[in-house]
Amino acid sequence: MAQLRTKAVNQTLTEILAAEIQRSYPVSVMAIKPAGAVWKVYSSSGRFALKGTQKSPGQLQQLAATVEFIRKAGFPNLVSIIPTKSGGFFMTSLHHNYILSPWLEGQNPDFSNRRHLQMVAALWGKLHGISQPLITRENFSQESILDEWQGKARFLRSLTDELAETKHRNRIDRAIQRWIFHFIRLADFCIEQLAGLENAPEFSPVLPWGFCHNDPAPRNIIMQNEKLSLIDFELALPGPCIKELAKLITRSLQINHWDSTLFNLLTKAYSVARSLTHYEAIILPYLCAFPNGFWRLCSQRFQEQLPWTEKRFQKRLWEITTMEPDRLNCLRSMLPELPEMAD
Repeated sequence: MAQLRTKAVNQTLTEILAAEIQRSYPVSVMAIKPAGAVWKVYSSSGRFALKGTQKSPGQLQQLAATVEFIRKAGFPNLVSIIPTKSGGFFMTSLHHNYILSPWLEGQNPDFSNRRHLQMVAALWGKLHGISQPLITRENFSQESILDEWQGKARFLRSLTDELAETKHRNRIDRAIQRWIFHFIRLADFCIEQLAGLENAPEFSPVLPWGFCHNDPAPRNIIMQNEKLSLIDFELALPGPCIKELAKLITRSLQINHWDSTLFNLLTKAYSVARSLTHYEAIILPYLCAFPNGFWRLCSQRFQEQLPWTEKRFQKRLWEITTMEPDRLNCLRSMLPELPEMAD
């Protein structure tokens, strides 16, 4: 019975979305079907992807204009956002905003394939290199990396007191309590090193900005023969290029069991399209070493209070702590002074 009700609700939603697409876009809808996190729209003029978004109307207008600007500047690897009949770049249905893009057939890159990783790193280097001269910072206030790290470290330290005062801690909270001092040591080390570098007279701590996708995961990249395209701009914003490169490298290392040879492989592939400044090259290993994964889990559990099951929290904590020895061994090959794990 529940399955029948779910099917009826989905059918009603599909009909509402199809009617709104037809009204908002110059598209004659033949069918619309759910496809993972998006809807696949079939029409007489081709196939499209419809995706819900949390971005505001102003953010969507700016995003669409930026994407088109970068495409015309020589980076057609961003999937375009289709304008509506009225010239806007989103439609609203049932109090949600949606954007429409061409549907791209292809496969996702394999992040355990070194050649695919080189292609992906080169793609991000090209994106940052082309977008860097086009990005202005006037409308974007973003705290410095040092301020961001100091805020995260303060939260972790405050959490130690909170956990110590909590009388009824379950085994997940107790495990976090056991690990938190290790990750605070790493955070403090990275903060100390970055602060020293920022104050060194031989460095300019000003970081080049570009258009950052901010979610460099295989699911957001479509491979069509030798061409790669980026989709899903929900987290996209202008920002420091080196932060996104660090995120790409960290995810790639994690998928490949912290194979340290990938650090230079990815950095070199990226640098072919966009050369790193000396300061960026120096701070990149510290960006990879900062314990963002552990901080994020603690934030999700105690700040955001996400409605996850205890099993899900436990699985994520187990993943983070189990890989920590390999992560440290990998990072210590680049940063020998990195604190070792406490007994």
